[in-house]
Amino acid sequence: MHSVFVTVDIKAGRVNDATGILDAVVIPRAKQSPGFARGVWWHNQDETVGYGLITFDTAQNAEAMAAQGLDGPPDAPVTVRSVEVGTVHAEA
Repeated sequence: MHSVFVTVDIKAGRVNDATGILDAVVIPRAKQSPGFARGVWWHNQDETVGYGLITFDTAQNAEAMAAQGLDGPPDAPVTVRSVEVGTVHAEA
């Protein structure tokens, strides 16, 4: 198993817009990706940073997700800060 860890900056006052896009676009796209196993998305308490952890069956499928253009248009409610792929060592 391999995971993609995404960090985004949420623009001030736009957390509702961000979660709307997450529910309508990001999560359905992730679920349709080859090898998708599970995903978890959340934001910090002050609603300025969002995170996603999306797990895939292979490194190739995780890398393919990470390589997708994750940035939206300039007026998007979030800006991608980082995307990292890693190996899952354990679950509890």
